[in-house]
Amino acid sequence: MRRPRFFTAIFGGILAGSLAPLGTAGADGPSAAICTWTGQATFSPGLTFTPRQGTLQFQGQSGSIDCRGTIREAEVTGPGTLGLQGDYGLGPLSQAFGGGACHEGGARFVFAITIPTKNGPVELSTTADAEHIGPVGQYQGPSFSGVLRFSPAKGDCVNSPATELVMTGQGLLLS
Repeated sequence: MRRPRFFTAIFGGILAGSLAPLGTAGADGPSAAICTWTGQATFSPGLTFTPRQGTLQFQGQSGSIDCRGTIREAEVTGPGTLGLQGDYGLGPLSQAFGGGACHEGGARFVFAITIPTKNGPVELSTTADAEHIGPVGQYQGPSFSGVLRFSPAKGDCVNSPATELVMTGQGLLLS
């Protein structure tokens, strides 16, 4: 009977130690927030099934972002705005296939974010690299990483290039 208690104590210690970094952010560590975002991006010259390179961008900060948590040690008080600008057809997947396409690819972009907090609006700018297979993918940057999904809003990749895409994502924002 002593054996199960011993293993329970060891397992509990390991679990507690592995979860310690997930505690709430405070003055001695970075602030963190879980955020969902959406926006419509223009892709030029547009995504097709033929790999290529081009640019992507939201029209200014026309996207929306909704975060729960703290930004720069201040509690988030409501939804904010999001901009995105960068290049597609970059990254390991894109290099393997010669560019970005509807069915696979990568991008490098900059998020421009404004989020209201108890201490007033906070403006952030952070880079991210993204990869996708089909309509789902992931993005990773020094302070904002997560998953994304997109769907064509103008063009369909088959009959005409997808030049506008609705992008949605969820990620962890560190500040």
